[in-house]
Amino acid sequence: MGAREGASSVDGGSDERKDDASSSVTTEVRRLRRALHDRGRARTLRARAFAYDFILKERLGRGVSVKRRLVHAKLRDCLRALETWQSRAGRLEVDLERALAEDDAKSLQIIEGDITRVLAEFEAYLEEREVLEDLPKSVTGGDVSVPDAANESRSTLELMRCVREDENVADDAVRLDAVCERLRELETDDGWRGKLLAEVDGAAAAHGWSSENFSYGSTPFSSWIELFVRCPELKIRAQTLATDGLAYVVFGSSAGWLVFYGAFALGASSRGFEILRTLHDAATSARAEIDPEWKDSVNIEFNHADMLSASLENVGLIVLTSLCWDDDVHEAACAKLDAELFSGAFVIDYGDKLAAFESFTTVTDDPIRLPVSWGASQRFYIFKKVA
Repeated sequence: MGAREGASSVDGGSDERKDDASSSVTTEVRRLRRALHDRGRARTLRARAFAYDFILKERLGRGVSVKRRLVHAKLRDCLRALETWQSRAGRLEVDLERALAEDDAKSLQIIEGDITRVLAEFEAYLEEREVLEDLPKSVTGGDVSVPDAANESRSTLELMRCVREDENVADDAVRLDAVCERLRELETDDGWRGKLLAEVDGAAAAHGWSSENFSYGSTPFSSWIELFVRCPELKIRAQTLATDGLAYVVFGSSAGWLVFYGAFALGASSRGFEILRTLHDAATSARAEIDPEWKDSVNIEFNHADMLSASLENVGLIVLTSLCWDDDVHEAACAKLDAELFSGAFVIDYGDKLAAFESFTTVTDDPIRLPVSWGASQRFYIFKKVA
């Protein structure tokens, strides 16, 4: 008995030491992630790329000019720098996630040295290429920023009333605000972004797709609503989804933004399909945090699955978040819609590949340009299944 107790005591002490070591690794990984992202270079570069894109499209007009060439060169420099940073930071995030998973404290010393080196090299890269140096206002027509009018300035309730007006609209606007606030907090969590980057690296290798195929971005509610405002035929279809017993579906539903928009703004049965576990878990976590008093009345379903496995029966409106999808992925999704979507259904697509299918017709004369998290003028294409 004494020997058994002694063995138990030793094992318990060993477990405690393991727990302490694990806690130490977790704390150190958080510290290193803060060090990696503390300067906010990715946010700065995205904001400036967004602004230069806005300047090109809204201030300088079309045609060829010296000013346009200068601004376009700045936009290109910002995008290249952002890509460079994402590649370098992404590799470090993968290393940190691996160290965390393997509880490997020793490797963190090496990673810390790598982070210090990468930060110094990237600052030198930005300075050498003058990426963050402003162009003269005589060239840009003002500050290198996007005016408030180009961002979401109206309340969620005001925006929601563009597509519905009923006694529950105010409550649903409050609920959507709460969900979006949760998702915005998640987006700024370096640990969450690191986990996502690490999963992207593995998923790209596993499926034989590019890392860009898994790029993360979000579309603000104001831009999503504007699609229905500018396309009356789409608005009519959206407003009748619930009464017609039809579903709203998002292929590439990410952290759930667009699915939540459809559920709260349209009152429609809303389903999302996402292949990355980190994004799917973010969506389901936000879904689980919905107030118990009303969550049962919101018809939302998130599927951690390949979108090509989805049933399109009774789908009246579907969104393809296809901007960064590999060509073969986008083409496969379009072929599925061509074969399975019923006539009369609508499609919102971030690309125009459906235009090649005779069973679809474009609903607007030109793509609708709206601001998103990665640019001031993303093209949206609206299609209708006609055969």
